[in-house]
Amino acid sequence: MVKNCVAKWDAHQCSTPIHLWLRNNIFYCRMELPRIAGKRRYKRISLHTNNYYEARSLMNEQQELLNNINELRRLYKQLSFADSTGVDFPFFDDSPSHDLPIGNLGLGNSSFLRKISKYNSKNLLERIWGLFKKLEPQEKQLPGDVQKMVITIRASRDVFNQKINITIEPNSENQPVIQSILPQNSTAVLNTPTPKHTIQEILDAMLLKANNKKASNIRKKNIIIKLLSEVGLSPKDDYSKLHDIKVIDRISSNISNIKDIKNGGKKTRLACIKELVTCACNMEPDIFSTKVIANLPRIKKDNPRTAKVHLPYEKEQLLHIFDPTHPFFKQNPDCFWVCMIGLFTGARANAALTIQYDDIINENGIDCIHFQSNHKAKQLKNQASERKVPIHHQLLDLGFLDYVKRKKAKRKATGADFIFDDAVSKKSQEYNNKYIMRTINPFLKEIGIKQQNHDGYDFHSFRKTVSIALQDGRIPNSYINSIIGWEGKGTMEESYSNHTLSKIKEKLDTFEYDFLKPHFAKWKKFMAKKP
Repeated sequence: MVKNCVAKWDAHQCSTPIHLWLRNNIFYCRMELPRIAGKRRYKRISLHTNNYYEARSLMNEQQELLNNINELRRLYKQLSFADSTGVDFPFFDDSPSHDLPIGNLGLGNSSFLRKISKYNSKNLLERIWGLFKKLEPQEKQLPGDVQKMVITIRASRDVFNQKINITIEPNSENQPVIQSILPQNSTAVLNTPTPKHTIQEILDAMLLKANNKKASNIRKKNIIIKLLSEVGLSPKDDYSKLHDIKVIDRISSNISNIKDIKNGGKKTRLACIKELVTCACNMEPDIFSTKVIANLPRIKKDNPRTAKVHLPYEKEQLLHIFDPTHPFFKQNPDCFWVCMIGLFTGARANAALTIQYDDIINENGIDCIHFQSNHKAKQLKNQASERKVPIHHQLLDLGFLDYVKRKKAKRKATGADFIFDDAVSKKSQEYNNKYIMRTINPFLKEIGIKQQNHDGYDFHSFRKTVSIALQDGRIPNSYINSIIGWEGKGTMEESYSNHTLSKIKEKLDTFEYDFLKPHFAKWKKFMAKKP
């Protein structure tokens, strides 16, 4: 637990205090990140416990470890080291000399084993030693640069023994002692090999630090592997092959030239590559630089008017969709009624699917569907989406209310239960946002209505269809807004369109789908036997 938290906090270079945060009965560590454009940003990591005292203990342990890491980094920059030939120069009056190699020269990829100079001040060495003793037992959990610091301190044990009279004990089998490599009379420069990481190792570290859900990690991983294959790389290759300006430019060019995805998809792919490179730079800051992604192309956002184009269904398409010869709706009666609700009320997918038994009401003798946000699974778009819509006479004639009553009695359901079984996840009780994609869309593709993703034909097309049917029936816009759940364009439509249910019912029943009556007659007989 602490290991994962350290890696994630350190990747964001956090130094502010950590706070406990409770959400869905699980405690999280919450830390504020540096602001961007004046906006607050936070990073949250799950502690996987609902016990307050356990969470507080983990948080305090995490905070102490981070404080020690940051303090060691700060003090380490004040250290001086023997030069590359092993020669050590004295201080004068125990004060630093500007001619000595100071600070990060002890962390280079070829020099991180260089010994610490014995002429550092006693006070500085004592403080370094104290932090070393605290961090050494958790060495494998530390960020890469801090692990190098610990190795350098251990290799300079004779300096600490001489200066502050402390002997560093030989290390355990899991952490072998690294001796000073330079001979006493050697004048050669150390040539420690550059650490090698496969692309897979960097990718795994990136996904761990991202702290995303499993599905998001799988999606990111697949995107990156596909982009790599297009430039002749695989996850088993050395990461240095990817960390090259020319290779990154080739990947960027391939992304920019994709024709079958919108700009949003291109931006997502570029973000994945940027995240992978940034992760490698955080792991090995002395070897890799973020300069390779400095020239990533800037892709404009999709025009919101064209980003999601929904087309209405034509007469022939509706006849084909609801053709009783198709077995789909016979096997999925709930799906049939969800589509009917969309076709007659213009309800969005979430609103149509998450209807509860208590949402079917009778007010002043008028049967209605009450679309409301009274459950976390209900994600209505705006205030206008919360409305009471009279049930259309064709939908009543199909036997919708009888179907609901039979199902409620058979399931012995309460008013708070959802009418449609697949409305929410059984574990989390959250909206099943994959329902349309995994049920209705495959059916539309199978019968040839939908040719490909984002072609404009989906569940939302029912909303477009009924809105156009109402307009063609010369129904005033204020009534259409009340039925469909639109916000009015002006003050008149927004503030003075509070029509009574009887008036809305009267206008709603002035239109009907005459051409679907033969199909509806057959569906009425079939649905009378369900569920």
